[in-house]
Amino acid sequence: MKSGLNFKKVYIISKLKKVISMKKLIITSTLLITMLVMSTQYAFCQEPVKKQSTEKAEFQMGDPITRANKQTEYLAQNLALTADQKEKIYAINLEKNKLVDAAKTAAGDNKDAFIKERKRINTERDLAVNALLTPEQQAKWQKAKQEKKQNKSAKTDATVK
Repeated sequence: MKSGLNFKKVYIISKLKKVISMKKLIITSTLLITMLVMSTQYAFCQEPVKKQSTEKAEFQMGDPITRANKQTEYLAQNLALTADQKEKIYAINLEKNKLVDAAKTAAGDNKDAFIKERKRINTERDLAVNALLTPEQQAKWQKAKQEKKQNKSAKTDATVK
Protein backbone atom coordinates (compact mmCIF):
# COMPACT_ATOMS: atom_id res chain seq x y z
CA MET A 1 0.00 0.00 0.00
CA LYS A 2 2.88 2.32 0.72
CA SER A 3 4.35 1.84 -2.74
CA GLY A 4 0.97 2.75 -4.32
CA LEU A 5 0.91 5.87 -2.16
CA ASN A 6 4.44 6.79 -3.19
CA PHE A 7 3.52 6.27 -6.83
CA LYS A 8 0.55 8.63 -6.47
CA LYS A 9 2.75 11.23 -4.75
CA VAL A 10 5.34 11.01 -7.51
CA TYR A 11 2.64 11.22 -10.15
CA ILE A 12 1.01 14.24 -8.48
CA ILE A 13 4.39 15.95 -8.03
CA SER A 14 5.29 15.40 -11.70
CA LYS A 15 1.92 16.82 -12.77
CA LEU A 16 2.43 19.84 -10.49
CA LYS A 17 5.87 20.40 -12.00
CA LYS A 18 4.37 20.35 -15.49
CA VAL A 19 1.63 22.79 -14.44
CA ILE A 20 4.20 25.08 -12.82
CA SER A 21 6.47 24.98 -15.89
CA MET A 22 3.47 25.76 -18.12
CA LYS A 23 2.53 28.69 -15.89
CA LYS A 24 6.12 29.96 -16.08
CA LEU A 25 6.02 29.64 -19.85
CA ILE A 26 2.71 31.49 -20.08
CA ILE A 27 3.89 34.25 -17.73
CA THR A 28 7.20 34.63 -19.56
CA SER A 29 5.57 34.79 -22.99
CA THR A 30 2.96 37.25 -21.69
CA LEU A 31 5.71 39.49 -20.33
CA LEU A 32 7.63 39.36 -23.59
CA ILE A 33 4.56 40.20 -25.64
CA THR A 34 3.68 43.05 -23.27
CA MET A 35 7.20 44.47 -23.51
CA LEU A 36 7.09 44.23 -27.30
CA VAL A 37 3.75 46.03 -27.49
CA MET A 38 4.88 48.74 -25.08
CA SER A 39 8.14 49.32 -26.91
CA THR A 40 6.38 49.73 -30.26
CA GLN A 41 3.87 52.13 -28.72
CA TYR A 42 6.72 54.11 -27.22
CA ALA A 43 8.37 54.35 -30.63
CA PHE A 44 5.16 55.61 -32.23
CA CYS A 45 4.48 58.12 -29.44
CA GLN A 46 7.70 60.02 -30.01
CA GLU A 47 7.42 63.19 -32.06
CA PRO A 48 9.03 62.99 -35.45
CA VAL A 49 12.23 64.93 -35.96
CA LYS A 50 11.60 68.00 -38.05
CA LYS A 51 13.58 67.82 -41.23
CA GLN A 52 14.38 70.66 -43.51
CA SER A 53 13.09 70.29 -46.97
CA THR A 54 15.66 68.59 -49.15
CA GLU A 55 15.84 71.57 -51.46
CA LYS A 56 16.52 74.00 -48.62
CA ALA A 57 19.07 71.69 -46.97
CA GLU A 58 20.97 71.27 -50.24
CA PHE A 59 20.90 75.01 -50.79
CA GLN A 60 22.33 75.75 -47.35
CA MET A 61 24.99 73.05 -47.43
CA GLY A 62 26.35 73.56 -50.94
CA ASP A 63 29.64 75.22 -51.68
CA PRO A 64 29.63 78.91 -52.78
CA ILE A 65 29.74 78.00 -56.49
CA THR A 66 26.72 75.68 -56.24
CA ARG A 67 24.74 78.22 -54.23
CA ALA A 68 25.67 81.00 -56.67
CA ASN A 69 24.48 78.85 -59.59
CA LYS A 70 21.15 78.11 -57.89
CA GLN A 71 20.59 81.73 -56.88
CA THR A 72 21.41 82.98 -60.36
CA GLU A 73 19.19 80.37 -62.02
CA TYR A 74 16.33 81.32 -59.71
CA LEU A 75 16.65 84.97 -60.69
CA ALA A 76 17.08 84.08 -64.37
CA GLN A 77 13.85 82.08 -64.36
CA ASN A 78 11.80 84.60 -62.41
CA LEU A 79 13.16 87.83 -63.88
CA ALA A 80 13.98 86.78 -67.45
CA LEU A 81 17.60 87.90 -67.21
CA THR A 82 19.67 88.60 -70.30
CA ALA A 83 22.90 86.63 -70.79
CA ASP A 84 24.94 89.68 -69.74
CA GLN A 85 22.84 90.22 -66.60
CA LYS A 86 23.06 86.55 -65.73
CA GLU A 87 26.86 86.55 -65.99
CA LYS A 88 27.24 89.67 -63.84
CA ILE A 89 24.71 88.50 -61.25
CA TYR A 90 26.46 85.13 -61.02
CA ALA A 91 29.72 86.96 -60.18
CA ILE A 92 27.91 89.01 -57.51
CA ASN A 93 26.27 85.90 -56.02
CA LEU A 94 29.55 84.00 -55.98
CA GLU A 95 31.33 86.84 -54.18
CA LYS A 96 28.43 87.16 -51.72
CA ASN A 97 28.50 83.42 -50.93
CA LYS A 98 32.26 83.47 -50.39
CA LEU A 99 31.88 86.43 -48.02
CA VAL A 100 29.06 84.69 -46.13
CA ASP A 101 31.18 81.56 -45.69
CA ALA A 102 34.11 83.66 -44.46
CA ALA A 103 31.82 85.53 -42.07
CA LYS A 104 30.45 82.28 -40.70
CA THR A 105 33.96 80.98 -40.09
CA ALA A 106 35.06 84.27 -38.51
CA ALA A 107 32.01 84.49 -36.24
CA GLY A 108 32.48 80.96 -34.88
CA ASP A 109 29.89 80.44 -32.13
CA ASN A 110 28.78 84.10 -32.14
CA LYS A 111 25.51 83.69 -34.03
CA ASP A 112 24.44 87.32 -33.58
CA ALA A 113 27.64 88.62 -35.17
CA PHE A 114 27.22 86.25 -38.09
CA ILE A 115 23.59 87.27 -38.67
CA LYS A 116 24.50 90.95 -38.57
CA GLU A 117 27.36 90.45 -41.05
CA ARG A 118 25.21 88.28 -43.33
CA LYS A 119 22.51 90.96 -43.43
CA ARG A 120 25.13 93.55 -44.38
CA ILE A 121 26.49 91.31 -47.15
CA ASN A 122 22.98 90.59 -48.44
CA THR A 123 22.14 94.30 -48.51
CA GLU A 124 25.26 95.03 -50.55
CA ARG A 125 24.39 92.18 -52.91
CA ASP A 126 20.83 93.41 -53.32
CA LEU A 127 22.07 96.90 -54.21
CA ALA A 128 24.54 95.52 -56.76
CA VAL A 129 21.95 93.22 -58.38
CA ASN A 130 19.31 95.95 -58.35
CA ALA A 131 21.66 98.25 -60.29
CA LEU A 132 21.81 95.65 -63.10
CA LEU A 133 18.05 95.10 -63.39
CA THR A 134 15.52 96.95 -65.51
CA PRO A 135 12.67 98.76 -63.67
CA GLU A 136 10.25 95.90 -64.53
CA GLN A 137 12.69 93.30 -63.23
CA GLN A 138 13.27 95.37 -60.08
CA ALA A 139 9.52 95.48 -59.41
CA LYS A 140 9.21 91.69 -59.90
CA TRP A 141 12.18 91.06 -57.64
CA GLN A 142 10.86 93.32 -54.87
CA LYS A 143 7.47 91.60 -55.08
CA ALA A 144 9.08 88.15 -54.88
CA LYS A 145 11.18 89.22 -51.89
CA GLN A 146 8.08 90.56 -50.10
CA GLU A 147 6.19 87.32 -50.72
CA LYS A 148 9.12 85.29 -49.45
CA LYS A 149 9.30 87.47 -46.34
CA GLN A 150 5.55 87.06 -45.71
CA ASN A 151 5.76 83.28 -46.19
CA LYS A 152 8.68 83.10 -43.78
CA SER A 153 6.84 85.13 -41.11
CA ALA A 154 3.71 82.99 -41.58
CA LYS A 155 5.76 79.82 -41.08
CA THR A 156 7.39 81.34 -38.00
CA ASP A 157 3.99 82.28 -36.57
CA ALA A 158 2.64 78.79 -37.23
CA THR A 159 5.68 77.20 -35.57
CA VAL A 160 5.38 79.41 -32.45
CA LYS A 161 1.73 78.48 -31.87
